[in-house]
Amino acid sequence: MPRRQPTRWVEVDTDALRHNLGQVRGILPQSCGLLAVVKANGYGHGLVLAARAFESAGADGLGVTTFEEASELREAGVRCRALMLAPLLPQDAGAVVELVVEPTLTSRAAAESLSDAAVSAGVTVKCHLKVDTGMGRAGVLPEDAADLARGICSLPGLELRGIYTHLPNAQDDRSAALSLQRFASARASLAEAGIAVPQAHAANSAALLLRPESRLDMVRTGTLLYGQFPPGAGGGLDLRQTWRYLATFVEVKQIPKGWTVSYGSEYRAPATKRVGVLAVGIADGLAVSPDSLWRGARGAKRWLGAALRGPGPFVRVGGKPAPILGRVAAQMCVVDLDDHPNTEPGDVAEVPARRTLVGAQVPRFAKGEVPGGC
Repeated sequence: MPRRQPTRWVEVDTDALRHNLGQVRGILPQSCGLLAVVKANGYGHGLVLAARAFESAGADGLGVTTFEEASELREAGVRCRALMLAPLLPQDAGAVVELVVEPTLTSRAAAESLSDAAVSAGVTVKCHLKVDTGMGRAGVLPEDAADLARGICSLPGLELRGIYTHLPNAQDDRSAALSLQRFASARASLAEAGIAVPQAHAANSAALLLRPESRLDMVRTGTLLYGQFPPGAGGGLDLRQTWRYLATFVEVKQIPKGWTVSYGSEYRAPATKRVGVLAVGIADGLAVSPDSLWRGARGAKRWLGAALRGPGPFVRVGGKPAPILGRVAAQMCVVDLDDHPNTEPGDVAEVPARRTLVGAQVPRFAKGEVPGGC
């Protein structure tokens, strides 16, 4: 079957991804490694597409969350270093050894299973120990880190390559300081036990900007690489936009005055109106555009009021807004084209969406590679 232009797709600027990695690299000490995080389908950019871009740009490794993400990378031929951030389940140990990735260990049971699998395969597996310093998610408590590290180091086939944590609030001085203090205490307990770990890492995108002391031996960054600053940590880098969600109009027509649009007949045309149909909807990640909310609104009540009173969601046609009329359906929406008289079927609109909510069923293409030459 010949390749054809899809009805909706994500355009990824891989040059911008590589540029952004270079920007982050430029503010790090030469001795500090950079792990490019490609979890959540590459933050909506496509796991493999993002991974290949960062690998070619010289990332020191890739960060994924799940076994499934690690497997997808290896199946696509991406062979560079990969850290699996979710704790290893004992039953996955054999499969993880086959993938040649670096798992996160948070329990003796998982370490023992990994050791057995490594010995059976005749290999040594590099692994990381995660410490919970206030996030309350995965990780051992700081006072238990040395015991688990001793257990890992006593098992054949395992090499403890790293120890790390994740700051719950890099933007807050007190919270960040407490987390880093707890992590330092855990690292000190390993040193007292005579356990040397090559890499300690704590900084995500926000922390590496706001807390230079958290950079340590390596940083794990995602948000910055995708052209966005974390809340409260803007500026200082020349980041480029990396992502656009696009869809083609599958129908353009006129509806008469009084005609209703979409489920519930909530919209009624006040006059004859030119409309277009996009084959994209809730199931494809279509969301209310932040531009449709009152700027400067703060707090849930004000945000809700802005959402209710504002002009509503819109797409962009030729760079200009075009309101969505009526309810957005599962895979279709109707757009007001009165201000876009030259738009025809096959023309393209830019769709508002939260990147990570655009499912993998929506294809991703590097900029300039969309079938049909769009």
